[in-house]
Amino acid sequence: MRIWIPSLDKKGHTRFILNEDFSFNHVDVSPDKQKLVTVAISAITDCRFQILFEIALNHFAKEQFRDSIVSAYAALEQFREHYLLASFIERKYSTDTISGFWSSVGSQSERQLGAYHAAVLLREGVAAKEISSNHTNFRNKTIHQGKFPKEKDTLEFLESIFTNIFERINAQESVGIFIEAKLFEYQKRKPNDVTDEISINPLLDIERRSQEDITKQLHGHIKYITSAAYEDAIATWPNKNTLQVFNMDAQQAARPLIRR
Repeated sequence: MRIWIPSLDKKGHTRFILNEDFSFNHVDVSPDKQKLVTVAISAITDCRFQILFEIALNHFAKEQFRDSIVSAYAALEQFREHYLLASFIERKYSTDTISGFWSSVGSQSERQLGAYHAAVLLREGVAAKEISSNHTNFRNKTIHQGKFPKEKDTLEFLESIFTNIFERINAQESVGIFIEAKLFEYQKRKPNDVTDEISINPLLDIERRSQEDITKQLHGHIKYITSAAYEDAIATWPNKNTLQVFNMDAQQAARPLIRR
């Protein structure tokens, strides 16, 4: 699967390969322009729900509305998991206890949803809000019935997901609970040879909650992504075709030089 997101490489490289643990390898063109080579590994410090929502916005900017909906809903599911993890860490449960619990609910979305709502009620004394039935039906028709989503409907769906996650984060008296869970998640997936650590999602930033109009924030970030040169930043999930894809790009880049 190929996704387009703004270049994360502070060293000036414009291409990278995104790995399953959300680390990424910088990719650079060799001096002879004949091949692309990977250089130092960096790691994205954001949580999985933050990364997935960022991917959803980039799909939207690329007018890949179906992919945007899939990634956005996955972000919501991952946030529920993150909230549960934060709740367990807050109560000092061991890693083994957390893993044992998650093995019984992790593969079933209905159980995850029930556990999440129970955790919110027990921690905060309020019932967690869900996205509207209209947005749920829209998502189901898109995913399960092959409906082609329109731009306006997709944007409203993204707004609903963003609001749902943001309000839960913003409702906390202290975000320390989330920061601990973020560190726990990151350390669990962090590669050993990371050289740079980079955050990509300014919207759902756990450390800095904002009172600014959240819809305005969302639209502004989408506008930024759309205007950025994200065509030059292609991330490819690792698979057997990855090298072929990048070799083809390198060959195309080299052709004008050969013709001269």
